[in-house]
Amino acid sequence: MSDIPDVTLDIRSSNCGTPAFPTPATLVPGTPNPGNLTYSYQYGGGSDGAGNVQVVTGAQHQSFKVKSVADRRYHFGGVDIDTGSTQISAKDLKDHEVTIDDADEKAEVDYYKIKVKDTGNGDCEFYCDPRVQNVLPP
Repeated sequence: MSDIPDVTLDIRSSNCGTPAFPTPATLVPGTPNPGNLTYSYQYGGGSDGAGNVQVVTGAQHQSFKVKSVADRRYHFGGVDIDTGSTQISAKDLKDHEVTIDDADEKAEVDYYKIKVKDTGNGDCEFYCDPRVQNVLPP
């Protein structure tokens, strides 16, 4: 059982009428973007309140959910693991939620990217990426 707080993801587009978040999203190469929009995002929750997760190595298998708190037009389209790690994986992918599993076998920093699809802009796809860090016990 995990005691890691869930992570939230909020997204804004350049036409939403509110200021952008500080972190710009990266468009998936070749994605359609008929509205010529830019996107920004902000994570919350996790271990640090900013969406990053830290697990003490040896705490055994951990998992947490990433939940969208953005407009419902944004759908999760997949999760890419950036570091080649076999410690973290994604499961139970839904339009607005995914579970990230961490085997917690050794100390390392892993990054995952959630691919988000804007169903209101020709299914334009972009990435949003926080980190998972396994640290040695004190």
